[in-house]
Amino acid sequence: MKDWNQAPEAMDIRNFYGGDLQGVLDKLDYLQDLGVEVIYFNPLFVSPSNHKYDIQDYDYIDPHYGKIVVDDGEVLPVGAKDNIHATKYQQRTGDIRNLEASNQLFIKLVEEMHKRGMRVILDGVFNHCGSFNKWMDRERIYEPQPDYPKGAYVSKESPYNSFFLFHDARNELWPYNGTYDGWWDMIHCQSSIMRIHHSLSSTLWISEENGYHRRTT
Repeated sequence: MKDWNQAPEAMDIRNFYGGDLQGVLDKLDYLQDLGVEVIYFNPLFVSPSNHKYDIQDYDYIDPHYGKIVVDDGEVLPVGAKDNIHATKYQQRTGDIRNLEASNQLFIKLVEEMHKRGMRVILDGVFNHCGSFNKWMDRERIYEPQPDYPKGAYVSKESPYNSFFLFHDARNELWPYNGTYDGWWDMIHCQSSIMRIHHSLSSTLWISEENGYHRRTT
């Protein structure tokens, strides 16, 4: 039995082992021959871990599972204390070319499954997110990327500032105001922040007045 009190390194959450959505797509005929009618996926949205229960961006499928079409930058230097220099990871999970390509691959997979009469169950974590989330940007993944607004941790002027509760909101505490309430953040990831990207919503979701609900197909 796994000891959940172990350090993250001991739980091995940072290794991805090489499996991806293209591999599932390549095996659909085989799975159909086995009589598989439903495929259940653990969370697939952008996240720094392999289990992906600490979502950083609900809009897109993680390119590590989807498709990485641009892959420059550098891995985090040894001894670094934050992720501001994790430029390879920033590009992999923040470059719109990787994100759109990953969404399109997942859409293709779902469509191919439906052609075979197979159903999809997609696990989601819509009541909390991890510290990498782009609205707070506590890990400074999105700060250097010009295509993203500054997170509430990074800037007092962030468009997401009202999504979070800061115990001390004096202007001089920014940038990098660490007085936010983490539990409040989790609540607001669901109630104020989470929106499914339009390219996925047409495939997986229907929008209703009070939120998003899984399409029954």
